[in-house]
Amino acid sequence: MQQKLLILIILLTHFFPLAADENSRILINSGHNEPITSLIYSQNSDFLFSSSEDGTMRIWNPDNKALVYNEKISRNPIRLTALHPTKPEVAIVTSDNLNSFILIVYNWETGVQLYSVKLPEIPLFLQYSPTGSFIVYGITNWKSLTFIDSESGSTLPYLTEGFGIVSTAFISASEKTILTYSPSGYIQYWGVEDSVLKKRVPTIPNLENPVFTDNGRYMAASNSKEIMLIDLLSGNPVSSHDLEDIDFITFTPDFEHLYVYSRSSRGYILSIYNYTRNRLILSKKFTNLDIRKLSGLSAENGKIYMADSDVNIFLFNSATEELSPFSNLNLFQINDAAINDAGLLLTSSDNMLLVEPHVFSDFSSILSGTPLLNTYELPFQGVPGVDVLDNNEFILWTSEAPTGTLAVFSPDNGITEFYDNYPYSFTEINYQDGKVLTLDKNGECVILNLDTKEFDFKFTSFGLRTVCFTSEGNILGGRSQSSGVPTPLLHINTTTGETVDIEDNNRLTSHLSFDPVTGNIYSIGIEERRNRLRTVLRKHTGGDFNSSETILTALGENLDASMLIEEGGTRIFTALTSGGINMLYWGGFTPFEDTGDSPKKMLILDSFLIGLNTDGSLTFWNKASGEELFTFYLFTDLSWAAIFPDQTFLASPEGEKYLNIYDGVSRRKLSTFRFRKNIK
Repeated sequence: MQQKLLILIILLTHFFPLAADENSRILINSGHNEPITSLIYSQNSDFLFSSSEDGTMRIWNPDNKALVYNEKISRNPIRLTALHPTKPEVAIVTSDNLNSFILIVYNWETGVQLYSVKLPEIPLFLQYSPTGSFIVYGITNWKSLTFIDSESGSTLPYLTEGFGIVSTAFISASEKTILTYSPSGYIQYWGVEDSVLKKRVPTIPNLENPVFTDNGRYMAASNSKEIMLIDLLSGNPVSSHDLEDIDFITFTPDFEHLYVYSRSSRGYILSIYNYTRNRLILSKKFTNLDIRKLSGLSAENGKIYMADSDVNIFLFNSATEELSPFSNLNLFQINDAAINDAGLLLTSSDNMLLVEPHVFSDFSSILSGTPLLNTYELPFQGVPGVDVLDNNEFILWTSEAPTGTLAVFSPDNGITEFYDNYPYSFTEINYQDGKVLTLDKNGECVILNLDTKEFDFKFTSFGLRTVCFTSEGNILGGRSQSSGVPTPLLHINTTTGETVDIEDNNRLTSHLSFDPVTGNIYSIGIEERRNRLRTVLRKHTGGDFNSSETILTALGENLDASMLIEEGGTRIFTALTSGGINMLYWGGFTPFEDTGDSPKKMLILDSFLIGLNTDGSLTFWNKASGEELFTFYLFTDLSWAAIFPDQTFLASPEGEKYLNIYDGVSRRKLSTFRFRKNIK
């Protein structure tokens, strides 16, 4: 009887999948989509951590190359990363390289940000103390060091008197002493809590890529021509080897080997040194590696993980001398998207894909074999943007190319018009009543008449960042405010060429949109208030748009914030921060369910609001209620997967291989069949 019951349970589980465990997580096994900035192997967790300019930290299982966690920590690039020695916590520095420098401490198991601290600049180094009780970083200032309590984020009163720039430091196991190295050429030993200088040793100045032995007795570092092992008590080199252009230096976790990646006139070299008897002895040298612009190197058990400054992680086996990919960018990189009755057109740097409109409301059709999409060749080279025209046509434009090109595309007839006489590629395109308004990277806006094939108007303004049509074919421009520009808004009469400044408080305006139903202009810009930057959504009304109303603000500077006005002006959707989307409807805001990302573009398809995310995925919400419905992923082999909020999924047969499903507690990978969504 028990055996029959067990068989029945197995059959029911197979044909009627169980609801997903609330702790389970489905991950898309794909690499970063922006350059990698750090790569760290953790002995404590036996995971490999990679951080990137895409604002994510990805955590990998080195044994099977599977993605275990994917943490979207910031909309800004991650510049520095340090791992807590015992807890599942990480300290990262994010920055836009302009005004925002933030230290974030994050629990990567729970996905919760513990706290953040504003910094004056990107630190020279960032590290935890040996037990993880505090974090220390150094900046380019006479008072270089700052100590932070790792639990609360509060500044600790350690070494409060400045003594020069510190480019790296070593903290004793007791955390009572810190050794600092200054590029001026001094090693200094300090009491951490009492700030007493215990010893000062002159050494070689301007050393780079410093790493310490486990006991803090020696430091390996480089100058322009050699790798050296420095005695930290005397400041003198005890071992050195000639090398050129050293990119990275790292000790293995057992401190028995030192790995050095360098460049020479003959190519790229990986040198492995034995660290023995306080000497560096060359063990092996590999010259067949061709990883340019290395951004990370970490090693354990003879396996060497190497990240280039693009999006790739490689695994090098020093025993077999085999170099193999560790992580690949498996997601199809959607650069832009537009939608009309012909379908959803997706553009990438390689081709265009048209998805039939009914696909997302009826997954059963494509699961039963109906083709998902049609593929078209690009009419030009360069990353393409796309927008809609009349009669189910699209306008394509070069956003990253030496010169500007426009093309009119019809899914039925292909390319019907082609314009390649623009000197610069474009930052923005607008369409209204048979006319295309372009803004190029040089700040020139041009109106192309599609009927006459002639340019109706040209205008250039310093610092112009965004443009849009207003009523009667006139133009509103947004720009940066400067000493010569009193306001960031400019109204341009395309008949007379007359320009009128529009009063506004923003430091710059990054996005403009015109609502033809109400005649209002909506703007997104950056405002400084009480010495803090805010991203602001405003409504501008009146015949000259001089009346304005702030309708939504968000702390921080987000030049990529997006908005969308629904046709007919019924709803306005905006994404000002990484906190997600807000909908303005009948004078009130409705927050959409937060997915942890802020879409770079929004589209409307029937009852859906679609967000094009920074990783190239598409998130679908119910546009009326803000309920998250699913996120759609397209892979480089054009297979696909849709992940639902309840952690179930639908996928093409080939798409399932890109899914990793975990129980949310351990590194145990789960069987996929329990998590397939049951559709009728």
